[in-house]
Amino acid sequence: MTLLELDFAEFKELTQARLSDPPDNTLQQLKEELQQLKRDNQALASDLRGSRETLKEENSVLRTQLAKVKEDAENR
Repeated sequence: MTLLELDFAEFKELTQARLSDPPDNTLQQLKEELQQLKRDNQALASDLRGSRETLKEENSVLRTQLAKVKEDAENR
C-alpha cells in the first residue's frame, strides 16, 4: 500500500473507533487528525521532491560520465 493509503486506513480506523465519543469531542479530534495528516503528507511530498531532485542530479552526472566513457572508447 502507498503511504497515502496507509494514512487513510489509519484515519478510517480512528474515525470508526471514535464514533462512540460525544459529537463535539469527535469533531474536534477529527479536525486535529485531518490537520496532522495534511502536515504529514506535505512533509512526505517535500521529501519526495527533494529525493527526485537529487536523483535528477545524479542521473545528469552519470550521463556525463557515460558520454565520456563512450568517447574514450571511440578514440581507442
